[in-house]
Amino acid sequence: MRYGPGLHERIRAAAPEGVDAYVDTYGASNMDVAILLGVHPSRINTIADGRAVQRYQVQHEAQEQANSPAIWSELARLAADGKLVLPIMQAYPLERVREAYHDLATRHVRGKRVLQVMAPERRSQITTGG
Repeated sequence: MRYGPGLHERIRAAAPEGVDAYVDTYGASNMDVAILLGVHPSRINTIADGRAVQRYQVQHEAQEQANSPAIWSELARLAADGKLVLPIMQAYPLERVREAYHDLATRHVRGKRVLQVMAPERRSQITTGG
């Protein structure tokens, strides 16, 4: 969903029954939106707005909170079952990492950016045992 003016209204229209949780990875001012949506601070997490942590007592855990084998196994199962879908906007070979970061910095994203650290043909050799 696009950030900026009208975000509260767009989320409300997309989720008319309400919002249970809010994760902010973008930046300042999004915590006000989460609070307006009625999300309890214990169900809000930001890695981008340190002031909101003090102001609203929201959560600020990042990757380390989810770094457990049980969580990763569950995510893998959901992905394999087609219940977890991560839209990928662009895949970049490792030698184009600078371009990937530049693209990401524009914040005009509609999916994840992926760095390929191994050539596709090499990945298939590994997964097929070749």
